[in-house]
Amino acid sequence: MERVRDAVQYVHDETVAGMNSGKTVYELMKEVQLPPHLDLVQNHGRVDWAVKTIWEYYATWFHFDSTTELYPVPARDVYADLAGPEVLHSLVQNYLHKNEPVKALHILEVALKGDPQDQSALKLREQALQRLMEMAEAGTRNDYEIYWLKYRLKDTQDRLKATPLQGA
Repeated sequence: MERVRDAVQYVHDETVAGMNSGKTVYELMKEVQLPPHLDLVQNHGRVDWAVKTIWEYYATWFHFDSTTELYPVPARDVYADLAGPEVLHSLVQNYLHKNEPVKALHILEVALKGDPQDQSALKLREQALQRLMEMAEAGTRNDYEIYWLKYRLKDTQDRLKATPLQGA
């Protein structure tokens, strides 16, 4: 229990120190790691998630990243207006080729907002989610992350089955 307490305190202190030095939440999510003497199994939580939670607790809702944070219009409301599916699919394939499935999923959110039934985008999302699942199972084996990825994979596969083939 002392090691858990010390690990939580360590993550808290490193996050706050990073915030005070001007680092972004995403920088800290990548940088803050438990030292070997405090290393814990992360199957029910992850250090990067704890960093984000601590950041959100102290920084609250306005992160000073964008003026748009001040208004009730989420970025996803303009996703459908950004680019055509060919451009987006090409970007996704490039990110998957570079083994960056999270970046691929960001682009796929834009593509699927434009056309939620886009078979090509759904197949690419399935690939990205499967890649993340492989990484999760080989890495921290976080139960919540794996449950979420399984849920999203099933949702994607169900949508692929329910979507009529284009051109048919």
